Amino acid sequence: MNVAPEDRVWVRGWFPILFELSCIINRCKLDVRTRGLTVMFEVMKTYGHTYEKHWWQDLFRIVFRIFDNMKLPEQQTEKAEWMTTTCNHALYAICDVFTQYFESLSDVLLDDILSQLYWCVQQDNEQLARSGTNCLENVVILNGEKFNAETWDKTCNCMLDIFKTTIPHM
Repeated sequence: MNVAPEDRVWVRGWFPILFELSCIINRCKLDVRTRGLTVMFEVMKTYGHTYEKHWWQDLFRIVFRIFDNMKLPEQQTEKAEWMTTTCNHALYAICDVFTQYFESLSDVLLDDILSQLYWCVQQDNEQLARSGTNCLENVVILNGEKFNAETWDKTCNCMLDIFKTTIPHM
């Protein structure tokens, strides 16, 4: 496999570690996956300043798999637990990382972050839906001063879409 020299540390170092942590998160019991989530996001927060933009895109493709409906447990009680614990924890951690590295990540991940927040609000799990709106609020409050016009447009459109789909219909 031909890997650019500047990407070797990603392909042979960071990516395999973070990918295996995502496997632990997706396959293990609650206590183990919670620890896996904590470690994965601590690695991102601590070493993310060394990541290239395209590394972040690879990484968030893995992270967003946590929310993949097809991978969620079949049984309703397990699915509810997964959403209330793992998805909820991941959502707040994603927004923390996004805020910490906003200048680097906003142009490559804003659309994905907003889509994920919107998805969470659409779920039948009230805890996850509330967390989605709380996280959107946090992203706006903590980063709003750094938003350009396009970022504001996308964010306001996301809020409008959330509003339209969550108000009661008569």
